[in-house]
Amino acid sequence: MNNLSLIQCSTLLSCRQTYQIKGVLYRFVIQDGSIKHPQFIFRPLPGQGKKADLKLNRQKLLSQCYVVPGMSAKAEVMNTQVVQMKLF
Repeated sequence: MNNLSLIQCSTLLSCRQTYQIKGVLYRFVIQDGSIKHPQFIFRPLPGQGKKADLKLNRQKLLSQCYVVPGMSAKAEVMNTQVVQMKLF
Protein backbone atom coordinates (compact mmCIF):
# COMPACT_ATOMS: atom_id res chain seq x y z
CA MET A 1 0.00 0.00 0.00
CA ASN A 2 2.01 2.89 -1.29
CA ASN A 3 1.12 6.52 -1.84
CA LEU A 4 -0.49 6.89 1.59
CA SER A 5 -1.10 10.46 2.65
CA LEU A 6 -1.95 11.88 6.05
CA ILE A 7 -5.33 13.48 6.60
CA GLN A 8 -4.86 17.24 6.35
CA CYS A 9 -8.25 18.30 7.72
CA SER A 10 -10.98 16.48 9.63
CA THR A 11 -13.67 17.89 7.33
CA LEU A 12 -12.28 15.80 4.46
CA LEU A 13 -13.31 12.50 6.07
CA SER A 14 -15.69 10.41 3.97
CA CYS A 15 -17.64 7.20 4.60
CA ARG A 16 -16.62 5.95 1.14
CA GLN A 17 -12.86 6.31 1.63
CA THR A 18 -10.57 3.71 3.17
CA TYR A 19 -8.19 4.80 5.92
CA GLN A 20 -5.15 3.10 7.42
CA ILE A 21 -4.53 3.61 11.13
CA LYS A 22 -1.64 1.72 12.75
CA GLY A 23 -1.53 -0.80 9.91
CA VAL A 24 -5.27 -1.67 9.97
CA LEU A 25 -7.79 -0.63 7.31
CA TYR A 26 -10.84 1.30 8.52
CA ARG A 27 -13.79 3.23 7.17
CA PHE A 28 -15.09 6.42 8.76
CA VAL A 29 -18.45 6.01 10.51
CA ILE A 30 -19.41 9.22 12.33
CA GLN A 31 -18.15 12.26 14.21
CA ASP A 32 -19.13 12.32 17.87
CA GLY A 33 -18.47 14.54 20.86
CA SER A 34 -18.66 18.30 21.16
CA ILE A 35 -17.44 21.05 18.86
CA LYS A 36 -14.45 21.77 21.10
CA HIS A 37 -13.57 18.10 21.64
CA PRO A 38 -14.63 16.08 18.60
CA GLN A 39 -14.28 12.30 18.45
CA PHE A 40 -14.00 10.46 15.14
CA ILE A 41 -15.25 6.86 15.03
CA PHE A 42 -13.81 4.35 12.57
CA ARG A 43 -14.95 0.77 11.88
CA PRO A 44 -12.47 -1.90 10.68
CA LEU A 45 -13.04 -3.41 7.26
CA PRO A 46 -14.00 -7.11 7.06
CA GLY A 47 -11.02 -9.44 7.16
CA GLN A 48 -8.93 -7.22 9.44
CA GLY A 49 -7.55 -8.45 12.76
CA LYS A 50 -9.47 -5.84 14.72
CA LYS A 51 -13.20 -6.15 15.37
CA ALA A 52 -14.01 -3.17 17.62
CA ASP A 53 -14.62 0.42 16.54
CA LEU A 54 -11.78 2.91 16.98
CA LYS A 55 -12.35 6.36 18.46
CA LEU A 56 -9.77 9.09 17.76
CA ASN A 57 -9.53 12.70 18.87
CA ARG A 58 -8.50 15.43 16.42
CA GLN A 59 -4.79 15.40 17.28
CA LYS A 60 -4.44 11.62 16.83
CA LEU A 61 -6.54 11.76 13.66
CA LEU A 62 -4.18 14.25 12.03
CA SER A 63 -1.04 12.35 13.07
CA GLN A 64 -2.04 8.67 12.61
CA CYS A 65 -4.74 8.48 9.93
CA TYR A 66 -3.68 7.87 6.33
CA VAL A 67 -5.90 7.89 3.22
CA VAL A 68 -5.57 4.79 1.02
CA PRO A 69 -6.06 6.01 -2.56
CA GLY A 70 -7.91 3.84 -5.07
CA MET A 71 -9.65 1.76 -2.39
CA SER A 72 -13.25 2.51 -1.50
CA ALA A 73 -15.17 1.21 1.49
CA LYS A 74 -18.65 0.11 0.52
CA ALA A 75 -21.44 -0.04 3.03
CA GLU A 76 -22.35 -3.65 3.52
CA VAL A 77 -25.73 -5.17 4.24
CA MET A 78 -25.49 -7.90 6.83
CA ASN A 79 -28.61 -9.86 5.93
CA THR A 80 -31.21 -9.12 3.27
CA GLN A 81 -33.53 -12.03 4.02
CA VAL A 82 -35.79 -12.37 7.00
CA VAL A 83 -36.59 -15.82 8.32
CA GLN A 84 -39.74 -16.33 10.34
CA MET A 85 -39.86 -19.38 12.54
CA LYS A 86 -42.90 -21.07 13.97
CA LEU A 87 -42.75 -22.33 17.54
CA PHE A 88 -45.57 -24.93 17.34
